[in-house]
Amino acid sequence: MVDVSIGISVYPRDGSDGMLLLKKADTAMYNAKTSSVSKFLFYEDSMEGNLRERDTLEEDMRYAIENNQFVLHYQPIIDLGTNKITGVEALIRWNHLIFGMIYPDKFIPLAEETGLISDIDKWVIKTVIEQNNLWSESGLPLLNISVNVTCNQFQQDGFVDNVIHMLSNGQMDPVFLEIEITECIVNQNIEKTMNILNQLSSAGIKVSLDEFGAGYSSLIYLKRLPFNKIKMDRSFIMDITHNQDALIIVKTIIDMAHNLRKPIIAEGVETQEQLDLLKSLNCDEAQGFLFSNPLSAEDLMTFVKGKEFIGV
Repeated sequence: MVDVSIGISVYPRDGSDGMLLLKKADTAMYNAKTSSVSKFLFYEDSMEGNLRERDTLEEDMRYAIENNQFVLHYQPIIDLGTNKITGVEALIRWNHLIFGMIYPDKFIPLAEETGLISDIDKWVIKTVIEQNNLWSESGLPLLNISVNVTCNQFQQDGFVDNVIHMLSNGQMDPVFLEIEITECIVNQNIEKTMNILNQLSSAGIKVSLDEFGAGYSSLIYLKRLPFNKIKMDRSFIMDITHNQDALIIVKTIIDMAHNLRKPIIAEGVETQEQLDLLKSLNCDEAQGFLFSNPLSAEDLMTFVKGKEFIGV
């Protein structure tokens, strides 16, 4: 599936000059790209402000990359059979000089659109490697660290070589790195994806399928592609305590993952009732606010030292 964003300007309401109409249609298109409601929009004067804000944010993002304004927080992942930590997920934040902490849903789409996502992804992996070494030097057990990578970046030529090179330079054992990609991978070149997954597996790097069930899931691709883990989307977990259909879907996904001999992780666990249901369904692992908010590297050290740990 290919997403299409359409911007529309109308003669003579929006202008009588062809170039002006094209410019305003282009402005409407950019607003459609960032809209959560519509993928086609008619031009309105108020959109000019949105476009200026987007351009400013892009400039700020370039500055942030060059001046190390991004930070990583880490959310623990818990084994539901033992209540021990199995690893953490690295989550990026932008510590903006004016707006404070900005979450990824506000800037990652723009980073993808402008091509800055490549630099950001490299920064995340490099930082994870450095942090892994710092934790090890501080006496913390070696953690499995998962990082999110966009599907387009995953498919970039040289992606695997770059990751392996960074791991080698940073002296991090590949077995402790896990790449997370979403279901958008089914829209990509399946043979190329298979090759990339096999290369990562050969290097000892794990790959998990993130947000399973939220997009256009294909069971055929799930069978063919060698993912190490499946992460169940939080939207299902939110409803399992009061929606029988959601509970049935969660049970089905867990059973399917186990039949495929893959561990299943539940995202977004926030209540004890949700946790009890997931345990009764034999879900393998979970993460969410019930266990811990995403933590700074320093706070994670305190958290881990207070919990038992399962190695990779």
